[in-house]
Amino acid sequence: MRVVAAACVWLALWAWASMLQGWAAAGAEEMQWRRVVVEESWFKKSVLQTSQQLSSVTLCGAACMRHDWCRLWCRTAPTHCLLTSLIVSGSYQPSEAHDALTCYTSRESEMAFGANITSSPGLDYGLPKNLVGGVYTNHFRSSSLVTSATESGGAWFLVDLGVSRTISEVLLIPHLRSGTTSKRFQDIEVKVGDVQEAGNFTSYTLLGTFKGPGMDGQEVTLRPHASITGRYVSIQRTSSGYLQIGHLEIR
Repeated sequence: MRVVAAACVWLALWAWASMLQGWAAAGAEEMQWRRVVVEESWFKKSVLQTSQQLSSVTLCGAACMRHDWCRLWCRTAPTHCLLTSLIVSGSYQPSEAHDALTCYTSRESEMAFGANITSSPGLDYGLPKNLVGGVYTNHFRSSSLVTSATESGGAWFLVDLGVSRTISEVLLIPHLRSGTTSKRFQDIEVKVGDVQEAGNFTSYTLLGTFKGPGMDGQEVTLRPHASITGRYVSIQRTSSGYLQIGHLEIR
């Protein structure tokens, strides 16, 4: 009887240990990805996507990484995942949660999402607010497009973070047609300051520059030698012409 009782105890402990190991493995899988909730309507706007029957977070993430175009994957059923080209900020929060999917991105949390933004003159499409909307579909109406206020150049965006923040990285993605470069994404200067300006950012501290032009699929990451503290982040083209940006992240 003692042998049987000992065996039962051992089996119970083994089952419990196996369960804990399974939970730990699932947690480790999800730690590789940041969970975001995204409205289904975004997946109907010029987004590459494919559905696969895969049973775990690890398998879905690995499948996404095998495709150059895959930026985000979502659970559509317990054993299915949707691989998509949608770019979503790691800090994104949906405006409507009732038609949303649970998705995963490798992008970290950042400060641009939901921030206030002003700019030099824009057009009827490509509004400046798109840059702080947290989602980019690669469609031109999902990008932000402005021009300079004078013939001498200087098209710009100014992001207001609300309070002074420590900034160590600014990531920019140009808006481009597939297989092209863009003259609308070149001669870029990013600065950080504490006073709101409108095109004259000479008092700001330089964070980084990008000569360009931007190339298809490129993610331009600018980092200063040391972190810079400030409330405002300016993104300005130093030559004449349009400035068009598809996606922005600030960390």
